[in-house]
Amino acid sequence: MDFYQKKFEFALENKSNFEEKLIRYFELYDFKKNKIDNNEFTFYKKWSLFDGWKTNPLNWKSKLIIKQFEDKLIIDYAVDGNGQITPIAFESLFENFITNLIQYLNTNKDFVKSNAQEIAKAQKKIIKFFLFIILGIGLGFIVGYLFEKLTDSKIIGTFTMLASGYLSLKILNNLILEKQTISN
Repeated sequence: MDFYQKKFEFALENKSNFEEKLIRYFELYDFKKNKIDNNEFTFYKKWSLFDGWKTNPLNWKSKLIIKQFEDKLIIDYAVDGNGQITPIAFESLFENFITNLIQYLNTNKDFVKSNAQEIAKAQKKIIKFFLFIILGIGLGFIVGYLFEKLTDSKIIGTFTMLASGYLSLKILNNLILEKQTISN
């Protein structure tokens, strides 16, 4: 599975309450923080056994390293994904999440509604992806059952069912990556 990783650079036009605003933004979305020094912060989400079922990509294992240089912010953003669907499919959500952060830091613009809309779009997308996977697994059960009846071998039937689930994930992720490559 591919990971999402991107570096952002922005001008920091408003330094007032920078640290408090930065922490507030990420704490609102349950990110944990580490302050490296006065000019570098790390915000992260740890991996969880339930990541595969989380429908909000902002809750997947991720890490943001934010460095402040005078009037510039450099943000390294990495998302591991949920173990099933490539996080590259949600690049728009991650980029808007960072854009809203910068607007909030520079202009105090309210970000909650915009982020909620982006999260809702991503959740709809994930549900569609889960339905595609379930459809593939269902098709695999049917084909596996037929193979089992034709060959009188439970091993072949079971293997076909498992392979169909794996194949559904591979096809889905390849389609996502192709679509992302074409749109870039």
